[in-house]
Amino acid sequence: MRSWLLDSNESVNMNNRYNLLSFLHLVIHVLIHDLKYRIKPVILFGFSNFLPDLLVFGILRPFLWRLAGVDIPLFGHCVIRKDVWVDHPEKLKIGNNVQINRGTTISAHGGVTIMDDVTLSFYVGIHSLSHKGLKHEIDVLKPVSIGSGSIIYSHAVILPGTIVGSNCVVGAGALAKGDIKSGSKVINFLPKIDI
Repeated sequence: MRSWLLDSNESVNMNNRYNLLSFLHLVIHVLIHDLKYRIKPVILFGFSNFLPDLLVFGILRPFLWRLAGVDIPLFGHCVIRKDVWVDHPEKLKIGNNVQINRGTTISAHGGVTIMDDVTLSFYVGIHSLSHKGLKHEIDVLKPVSIGSGSIIYSHAVILPGTIVGSNCVVGAGALAKGDIKSGSKVINFLPKIDI
């Protein structure tokens, strides 16, 4: 009976060693990935967001974004406020005369194109990545496009695969999904709840 205990203890130790090695492998993989792909954009976006929220810095931020990998015109009259974050900046394309306000998050994993003369108000979310599977372990990438002259108001969310046509309005707090024809308005009203 004592030998059985030793064998089970050894198997527990082997499992612990395997788990430790798997964990260390994951940590090394993540560090290499971060150093190779993410360190430069993180530093540049971090510095960009550290600058004061003055118009002069809003005009200079596109230069930092270009260094981070965003396809943005250097002299395209774009204004970017502070506290804006972009994941996978190399998959983001921005046109001329675009204004991006504070708190906006752009998840460009699947590609995001923002055409000319677009305004993104405060705390807009643009997402080109979703997940599926029982544990959300499978990434689903779908590109997002916002047509020229469109205005996306505060706290609106653009979901993966959405194509917003030209001169569209996405209202405050709206959830945009699918193909939105040019000149359309997307406005979501919350149901009234009486208590």
